[in-house]
Amino acid sequence: CTGGSDRTSCTAACTGCANCPNAVTCTDSQNCINAVTCTGSSNCNKATTCTNSSDCFEATTCTDSTNCNKATACTNSTGCPKR
Repeated sequence: CTGGSDRTSCTAACTGCANCPNAVTCTDSQNCINAVTCTGSSNCNKATTCTNSSDCFEATTCTDSTNCNKATACTNSTGCPKR
């Protein structure tokens, strides 16, 4: 899916979408609450890999992202565990 405000039905990849709660991969999209991979996206609550994204609470790898509470690899990100 590319563009659009509501992409609830999109389950594969979202690019530049406003609402992608079910997409597996998100690029420049919002509300990617179930995405596995996020790039430039928000609400990546379950993503394992985050790049330039926000709310990557479960991510193991974070680059330029926020809220990487569980990341083992952090680059220029916030919320990473203190080692």
